[in-house]
Amino acid sequence: MLTITPAAAAAIDAYADASPELPDGGCARIARRVGENGQPALTIGLAEAPGPGDAIIAGTSVIPLFVEPTTAEMLGDKVLDTRREGDAVAFVLADGDAVV
Repeated sequence: MLTITPAAAAAIDAYADASPELPDGGCARIARRVGENGQPALTIGLAEAPGPGDAIIAGTSVIPLFVEPTTAEMLGDKVLDTRREGDAVAFVLADGDAVV
C-alpha cells in the first residue's frame, strides 16, 4: 500500500485548507492522466468525493486520500513525499525503501 510521509500529509492538508471551494466530505485523489508530453502521468487533486472503487490510502488531519483503482496497484510499494521546487512544493514518488 502507498505510504505517505508526514511532509506529504502536511502538503495535502495545506492544499485542502487553501481551497475554500472544497465541500465538506471532500478528499484528495491520485489518478492517472496524460501528461503534456503525451506520456502517462499521475495527478493529485481535490475532489468532492472518491470515485467508484477508489482505495482509501490514508487520512491526513484535514481530508482523506484516495487512489483510483487502476493506479492503486501500481503505487503499492511506493512512498509519496515532497520536495521544494523554487517557491512551490512538488509531490514525488519513491521506492518504499528509498525514503525513511
